[in-house]
Amino acid sequence: MSVKESLLSRTWSRVLILSVLSIVAASCTPPEDPARVELRARLKQQAVLTDEELGRVVTEVNKSIGGKPVRISQDGVTKELDAAQRDVVLGMFENRMGMYDEGLKDFGGQTVRVLNAPGISQHMEYSATRRILVDVETFLPRRFEFSYEFQGMGDYAFDLEVGS
Repeated sequence: MSVKESLLSRTWSRVLILSVLSIVAASCTPPEDPARVELRARLKQQAVLTDEELGRVVTEVNKSIGGKPVRISQDGVTKELDAAQRDVVLGMFENRMGMYDEGLKDFGGQTVRVLNAPGISQHMEYSATRRILVDVETFLPRRFEFSYEFQGMGDYAFDLEVGS
């Protein structure tokens, strides 16, 4: 074997080894937090969440949203939530007073947990409710619904998309 062939052979061997090591390193992701895995399994159960579990869900939703942009999709139009809308929609994760779990629901082939909290009513004589549907796999909100105790007073709903 000539010197050139030997150098070429060693170079290709190194390239192959580096390629394999790069693929292995890229496929190694840190394991998911066991508490998050346990909570995900709990969310898939029918039983209503305890107050402690609800607090853990809120914490995980906040982590999943992070500082990511949240868009609403309504009547075929998608737009970014403005600050006031973000307060109404995601404010229930910052102040969960009065929040409770309505249980599981199928939403477009995804299993979601329905969380309910009081809404701020524009008509002080009528109460309002906010509902948010949280994907049990990703801990991301998928839909928001605002309704008054009597239908037709300004109820609205839209799908949510959390960006990266």
